[in-house]
Amino acid sequence: MEKLSPLSQTAELDLALNYPYDRPEHSYSITRSKVVAFPTNLMLSGRIPVIACGSNAAPKQLIRKYNAIETEPIYVSKAKLKNFLCCYSAHITSYGSIPATLAHTEGTATDCHITWLTKQQLEHMHKTEAVGSNYKFSKLENIDLLCSEAGHLTEAYSYVSLHGNIQDQGNPIAVAGINTSPAPTLQLDQISIQDKVRSEIAPNFSVSEFVAGNISNLQLRRARVGLVKKNARPFSYLYEKVILT
Repeated sequence: MEKLSPLSQTAELDLALNYPYDRPEHSYSITRSKVVAFPTNLMLSGRIPVIACGSNAAPKQLIRKYNAIETEPIYVSKAKLKNFLCCYSAHITSYGSIPATLAHTEGTATDCHITWLTKQQLEHMHKTEAVGSNYKFSKLENIDLLCSEAGHLTEAYSYVSLHGNIQDQGNPIAVAGINTSPAPTLQLDQISIQDKVRSEIAPNFSVSEFVAGNISNLQLRRARVGLVKKNARPFSYLYEKVILT
């Protein structure tokens, strides 16, 4: 992920442990770092629909990523995605969070958002997602995605973890706070998933110490990611078309 503005240690821990941040239960747009209503009768043709299952659905994260560049408004629509689950990727971000990814799970329906990006916005998003290192950018075809603004979509794009998803007794761990039906076997918030991972690979540290070490020490973080991903399950979906990796 590209470097963003430096933060105090307290702010760093807050950023890491509050992931995936608050997201509206409706569509919205961001104009000059302000959250405003989604325009009525907006023509979305020419924009690229990217499924946002984790922090990219949150205004706080989008503003953080885009406030340093000149860009058109960012449009974000509410959606429901069937046969996929928003779960935890088996890696740790440069800012300390254990982030989200999708897992193909038949019969599941999860709330999500769609970011409708211009080509310039998409190129910038690739940088913030560490494409080629942590994620691949894929087109998911033959999907069942109901968008509140654009109706039923059968294809959209997504950032898919290259590390797979963290497993618990053979099941992906759902990101808590995101409406999913039926209810997943296990849902954890960010502090709980950090504590689970910490207890398995670094039990002598507190959660705060574990997160702080991952933020400040690149080599340590990479070593820990290597341990986390040992028992992860790779993304598997027959109709995935990898665009960029």
